Amino acid sequence: MLLDASLLQTKPIGIPNQQLAAWLKQWAVDQLQIEQIGSVGETMTEAEQSAGRTEEKGLTEVTPTLSQDDAPPQTIYQMTIKRGNPAITTVTLPIKPD
Repeated sequence: MLLDASLLQTKPIGIPNQQLAAWLKQWAVDQLQIEQIGSVGETMTEAEQSAGRTEEKGLTEVTPTLSQDDAPPQTIYQMTIKRGNPAITTVTLPIKPD
């Protein structure tokens, strides 16, 4: 078990550095990061921001998705893991200064 269920809350919780380091050592996987040229620091489109976000609409839940007509994601991450195995990776998020 990663965390005891009694520690879970609706707000963010702290994870001790020791615990995070142990998880990284145990489950770290390599990743391939593909960046769209010239997109560093660009604001996400409305479609990107809403994709995958579940919203309640009346009695049903709707999960917006990206379509072929939407701009492609600025960054794609690819990892190879065995089905059912835990995995953890680190992601660097470049932010364009104002």
